[in-house]
Amino acid sequence: MGNILFFSESEILYRDLITALPQLNICFNSDPKELLKIIKKKNIQLIIIDMLNVENYDQSLIDLIRSKYIYKLLPLILILPLNYSLSDFEQWMLKCNDWIKYPLYIQELKAKILNQFKMLEINLNLKSKLYRADLINSVTRILNSTLDIDEVLNKIVELTVDLTSAYSGSIFLLDQEGNITHQVLSKQYVSQDIQNQILKKIMSYGLAGWVYKSQEPALVNDTRKDIRWLDVKKHDNSVNVSGINKSKKEIRSAICMPIIRRNIVLGIFTLHHTSPEHFTDDDLDLLKQITDQSSLSIENARLFGQVQQMAITDYLTGLYNRRLFFTLAEQEFFKSKRFQEPLSLLIMDIDHFKQVNDNYGHDCGDQVLQVVSRLMKKLIRRSDVLARYGGEEFIILMPKTELSGAYKLAERIRVQIENYEMKDKSKGSFNITVSLGVACADGHVESLPDLVTNADQALYRAKKKGRNNTEKFQTLEKQ
Repeated sequence: MGNILFFSESEILYRDLITALPQLNICFNSDPKELLKIIKKKNIQLIIIDMLNVENYDQSLIDLIRSKYIYKLLPLILILPLNYSLSDFEQWMLKCNDWIKYPLYIQELKAKILNQFKMLEINLNLKSKLYRADLINSVTRILNSTLDIDEVLNKIVELTVDLTSAYSGSIFLLDQEGNITHQVLSKQYVSQDIQNQILKKIMSYGLAGWVYKSQEPALVNDTRKDIRWLDVKKHDNSVNVSGINKSKKEIRSAICMPIIRRNIVLGIFTLHHTSPEHFTDDDLDLLKQITDQSSLSIENARLFGQVQQMAITDYLTGLYNRRLFFTLAEQEFFKSKRFQEPLSLLIMDIDHFKQVNDNYGHDCGDQVLQVVSRLMKKLIRRSDVLARYGGEEFIILMPKTELSGAYKLAERIRVQIENYEMKDKSKGSFNITVSLGVACADGHVESLPDLVTNADQALYRAKKKGRNNTEKFQTLEKQ
């Protein structure tokens, strides 16, 4: 049974109540200004208002309580004077749930209290069902309103965590190999280092791994006793899967639900709480409805994202395509001119690439392009822009980089590729080399096309010198 607030100016009557009803948890208040604070602080679920001294109050007291949406269902019981006048109290009685005359008959009051708690439970259950139905409608509206997958996931997690009073929630989207492609966390309940460790292992074992492999939902009432939750720790004691956050709260219960479309697991939706047995079968059903609603939209959003990605990337190497490169490069060139910062550009060509195709076949040639792309991606900074320029040519834009820095990067790329052993299944191993030209935007470079032309001229000079080397544009100008 919930907490009860007795609102009165008579502490004597309060003492009589707690003496007669010791099994009930009743607290006392006489200050209207503190009323809402006490209701919230004490988690009050029923209020008894003493009207014997009604001249000290007015109806705004009840209006104050009812003004808060969360208290609209809060039961109110009035204690009325013995010879009360209906006209005096009619408006009060219309705004309350029940009343009783003074002097009090304790058994009658107790019966009224029990009845109001029972009605409150019914109303809250009904409200919860209506709210959950409204949530499903909200999720549907969100899913139909956007193809932005991150926006969809964030809103779904936010709404579901709020409705289930979860401590935290997460959605992980997966590719066909079970690798995580998107993640949304409502709360970082472990350190980032631990989170990264868990993400590397999460689909191999543990609760999410079990759900992923079985394609079945899981309701964990106590993480200390459920082997599926403890499974990660069994495999790797360095991973603190109990979920200790900065406030030392331990995850004690969880729900984990697969997001399935066409018998393929698209992702995993998990809710956590710091108390055992927090979640119910109703929560499990709710999560099932939400994931069922979400699966089609997630699939559509993923396909939309793939189409967008295809429009800006090279299909073979996964690098930016030429069109996007020049869009980004124009922006960087403008910034470099405005803030008078160095901007360098590198163009690279694979030496004798036609011979690779002729001797080893076009499939092997494609593999060479992919290997070269991966090697270059490992050597550049996040701020650099790498793209496939066309055929066997690649281009890199390097913001805030002097010519000397661009030359050093070009040489690292050249040496790395030269030393890498390419492999062909039928004809064995072989090596390739590359030629590179670098240029820097200085006071003499007025446009991005001029910068590209300078780097291209440097590349031409590198090829003329016998290939497998790097040339700077300034070197050309001085000769």
